[in-house]
Amino acid sequence: MHATGWSIGILAAMLALLAACAPKPLVHSTRLAPTGIRDDTSIGVMVLYHERCAEHRAKTGTNCAPGEVTARINSQYSRCVGSAFRDSSHRVTILPGEAFHEKFLALAEPEYSELTPDRTMELLSRPEISAALRQDGVGYVILLSSTTTDSDRQAMLDFDQGVWAFGAESRRTTLVEALVFSSAAAASAGNLRLGIQGDAGWLMPVFVIIPLPPIPYGSRTESKSCKAIGRGIAEFLASEELPNGDPLNGDRPETAPAPQRSSQRRAPD
Repeated sequence: MHATGWSIGILAAMLALLAACAPKPLVHSTRLAPTGIRDDTSIGVMVLYHERCAEHRAKTGTNCAPGEVTARINSQYSRCVGSAFRDSSHRVTILPGEAFHEKFLALAEPEYSELTPDRTMELLSRPEISAALRQDGVGYVILLSSTTTDSDRQAMLDFDQGVWAFGAESRRTTLVEALVFSSAAAASAGNLRLGIQGDAGWLMPVFVIIPLPPIPYGSRTESKSCKAIGRGIAEFLASEELPNGDPLNGDRPETAPAPQRSSQRRAPD
């Protein structure tokens, strides 16, 4: 049984190591307008689409309310964005999706599931809503879409040091897109995108003929993407870079309008 314990320990350690060795996600960003945080401000963070919304709509045919069906995912992304601003020199307050929708968008569009990116941007650009955002000190609104899919599912069978192990594994992919609305400009300031892949599944060791509890493992693509996009959003908003890359206090060339700027950065640890 001592050998069995070692085998299980080694197996669990290998699974944890595989999950930890996943490549760091790249955050791709496209800047359409300058940002920057020079004063205390609030940021609305709202998840517009998540597979839980689609599942709820398919099962019940009712509205996917942000305070009910997607409350957990809205809170999760709000915490990720808020955590990324901990070292900010200004106080940044995060308005989670359910609170933001109730305060600014519910009257204009009560059907939360109808808030597509284009529809929400149109609502936020309305003079009365953008004015209400500025009056309440909401500098930016982050509109998030998140999807996670499993593919390439396959069975596994292995033998090592007298221990058989069988299980299943699949490729897990999480895609996140964040649209940034600037209340000062009453328009989009740009967007950020990332995709993370990893393996997820379970293994059940069997010592001789004695089955042991299954060992689940996963790549935690959802939590990793949440933290990575949060850091990317904080960096994007704190930057005072213009679409053409000039600092805000620099001299802009007197030529044609600056093109949108696209970049990609590897998310820090």
